[in-house]
Amino acid sequence: MLKKTAAFFSVLILAFLLQSVGSAQTPQSATAPQPEKRKPIVSKWTTLDGMRYYYAGVKVADDDSLKNLISPLKDPEANRLLDVSSGSHTAGVVFLVGGTACLIGGLSMAGGNYDSNSQSFNSTGTAGLVVALVGLVGDYVGVFKLEESMTSKFAAVQRYNALVRGEDEAVTSWNLPKAGIQTDLLTFKF
Repeated sequence: MLKKTAAFFSVLILAFLLQSVGSAQTPQSATAPQPEKRKPIVSKWTTLDGMRYYYAGVKVADDDSLKNLISPLKDPEANRLLDVSSGSHTAGVVFLVGGTACLIGGLSMAGGNYDSNSQSFNSTGTAGLVVALVGLVGDYVGVFKLEESMTSKFAAVQRYNALVRGEDEAVTSWNLPKAGIQTDLLTFKF
């Protein structure tokens, strides 16, 4: 019985060693492999479609494809800009949908409570106008957030292109003044 157990463990150890030796890779060359040469992303503006991005002559389909192109560089600034773009886009859509719903609901509430004899709104009609005004403000905020999203996406593409071309130090800042009213106005965010 002891011989069978010793033989079993010997076979197990031998199989483990053979598997370890078989899976070991021998270096094929002394030089490290060269990274893939990345191409810049081309930006084109069209009146109907807005800003479009092309990589190696092929249109980048959506934001996820753009993120898949930019994120392998592992640049924290470009990734942050893409995250800002994604978050601003989501917030912009939410504000637009909510604002439009409030605008339509408020106007229909105000229209239903208009007294044509006295040519005035009752209290419900006035509340409807306030709701419509809130909806209009929500729509404006939504449009601004969508614009911020597009601007951040464009900045991420410009950052990517600068890194691909080897100009990483040139795009670390927007060369804005350090303090003052101009800086506050240029960096204003909702």
